[in-house]
Order: sequence, then C-alpha cells, then structure tokens
Amino acid sequence: MKVICRVRADFSDIPVHKFPRARNRETGEDYYEVDFKLEARFRAGEIAWRLLFKGQEWGSTTVSYDG
Repeated sequence: MKVICRVRADFSDIPVHKFPRARNRETGEDYYEVDFKLEARFRAGEIAWRLLFKGQEWGSTTVSYDG
C-alpha cells in the first residue's frame, strides 16, 4: 500500500447547531460528534472527493497524481 494523497475535511461551512453534542464522562467536557462520509471517485489521472454530511455535499476537491 502507498499513500497517494492526503485529504483534509473542512467543516467550517456547516452551521455548528447541526452537530449533535456529547459529553466526556471522565472530564465533563462537551464536544461535537460529526458523522460524515468522504466519497472518492477514481478516474484516469485524478481522484474527485466529496464531503457529505447528512446526505448533503458540503465540500469537494479534485486531486491529481502522477501514476
């Protein structure tokens, strides 16, 4: 196996009220849980990525690589 690219997910465009809140039982700190899908479509010479949150696309990018 070989790393061909790194994909970063940016959640800053999603309104924070859409994320369910949870609490750490040990520390009592609140945090947000984010259940999302990162979809990859492979084509000759590139990979197209989409960030899906609750069935809606919130971001995308295309990564080219030398193969």
